[in-house]
Amino acid sequence: MRTSSEAGLLDTNILVYAHDTLSPHYDEARELRDRASRGELPACISPQNILEFYSVVTNPRKLKNPLTPQQALREVEIYLNSRGIAKIYPIANTIFRTVELMRHFGVRRENTFDVYLIATMLDNGIRLVYTEDTSHFEKYGLLDVINPFI
Repeated sequence: MRTSSEAGLLDTNILVYAHDTLSPHYDEARELRDRASRGELPACISPQNILEFYSVVTNPRKLKNPLTPQQALREVEIYLNSRGIAKIYPIANTIFRTVELMRHFGVRRENTFDVYLIATMLDNGIRLVYTEDTSHFEKYGLLDVINPFI
């Protein structure tokens, strides 16, 4: 689904903090997510965000109070069915853009997944990301990056 270039991607950490009541960012993340869900803030997510969300919130090494797989899947379905939060998807050429970016920036290891997310965003006309992990995106200089917790 192509979406407006004014929309911002909600990075996985926003989704996780919005569910983790023990997070110091819980209130701000929940408000941001809820504004997006209500259509008050143009926002989107990708399949990668959904999969990362599920992985983190079901992992007791990542959260003190992890969700059960069933609870996490209910949350995933809420995101997938949300009318306020657009879903963006990789297109056929996204992998080629990813490889091009990897070559250009000398990407290695886990940064591969950040670049794949960036390529997915660019292929969908998204140039804004909401994230606490600003350095993961700013170093490429391809997106506007907002840390909503500052």
